Amino acid sequence: MIESSKRHGTFAAVVALTGALLIVPALAQTTMPSAPPPTPPTAAPAAPGVAPAAPSTAPATKATPTKTSKRVSGVEARIKSLHSRLKITAAQEPQWQQVAQVMRDNAAQIEKLVSERNAKLKTMTAVDNLQTYSDISQAHADGLKKLVPVFDTLYGSMSDAQKKVADAVFRNIAEHHRATHKPAAKPAAPTTPAAPAPAPSKQ
Repeated sequence: MIESSKRHGTFAAVVALTGALLIVPALAQTTMPSAPPPTPPTAAPAAPGVAPAAPSTAPATKATPTKTSKRVSGVEARIKSLHSRLKITAAQEPQWQQVAQVMRDNAAQIEKLVSERNAKLKTMTAVDNLQTYSDISQAHADGLKKLVPVFDTLYGSMSDAQKKVADAVFRNIAEHHRATHKPAAKPAAPTTPAAPAPAPSKQ
């Protein structure tokens, strides 16, 4: 019974973790226009008798990062943070790498679907809109099914101290997710003023 409870807690933690790692960053809109490149300063006139230098034909050495790479790097940062917090040992690296790879694959699949959805937003019908969102939700569910068994294997290799840390880390994620999605409190009903006490009668 205790073991079953632990596994249920692990599953809930994975659900919360995957939601935090995949759906939230992936659903960010990518339709914001990028800022135009700055206008280069006007070159100073050449000194008399000096031939102007030929324009450089060397390729740019630094490519502009894409929005997709930023999201992927965000997933990598989360994976690195989780690796550190769980104190993964050298012996656990093979199991951890399987977990990390499933996270990357899941994120890439959702990123692909979100990019396709964003490209069609302006021309989609209501039915198309619902269908694309359904596809993303299904990919999220499929990703969970892939992540649970590999994480369960990793969890089984952990020491009791590591499991305690893992449970706390995932519990905090779940509680944060619950707090951010907590429904707004209903406004308090107005207080009815108390009726004034009757004046004492004179005898």
